[in-house]
Amino acid sequence: MKTKDLITILSNTGIAKKPMVSMQNMAMFTAVISAIIIALTYGVRPDIMLAITTAQFWVKTLCLMLSMLCGIIILRGLIMPAGPSSMRTLGATSMLAGLAIMVVCLSMFELIWSDHVTLAASLISSNTLFCMAYITALGALSIPVLTIIVKQYAPLDALKTATAIGFLAGSCVALGYSFHCMVDFGSYILIAYSAPIIMLSLAARKILPKYLSW
Repeated sequence: MKTKDLITILSNTGIAKKPMVSMQNMAMFTAVISAIIIALTYGVRPDIMLAITTAQFWVKTLCLMLSMLCGIIILRGLIMPAGPSSMRTLGATSMLAGLAIMVVCLSMFELIWSDHVTLAASLISSNTLFCMAYITALGALSIPVLTIIVKQYAPLDALKTATAIGFLAGSCVALGYSFHCMVDFGSYILIAYSAPIIMLSLAARKILPKYLSW
């Protein structure tokens, strides 16, 4: 392309409008809506008052909250690469890796020390399938909305951005659903929560890049 052609294109391009809803607000809104939907349909876990006194509940909740926060930081860094965003993205990615290692180690510890019958009953159940299906279904509905918002920016790497959208959508829905789920095992987080988030990330990575390219 010749320089004068580029100048002509740029001169005829209007100023990009700022999205009416920010990506961060949309992510938190998704988590809240997920919690409201599950509370109105299936209810909050009946042992919530007892659960909040246990370390396992807070480990699960904080893992999902940090997962959502890391997703927001990484996606924001991909759509707004200027300035200090790259360092924050690197920090968030490192934190995600640390969370993954922690959950895997916790799961291995449970396999060694926990009652195998109780653990197996929690993992191999209809509740596990429902958890995975709920996060996958609502996450899939959230992806197009996040995509529309991200499209208003100028992501340079469509493949990474698409993956981050799927990850963030899954993390937000998982956080909302967690207030219904009564199982707090680390191995349950690894299977019932991580699996649908990973599936959504891979599906978004496969489908979305062509809609994000500019």
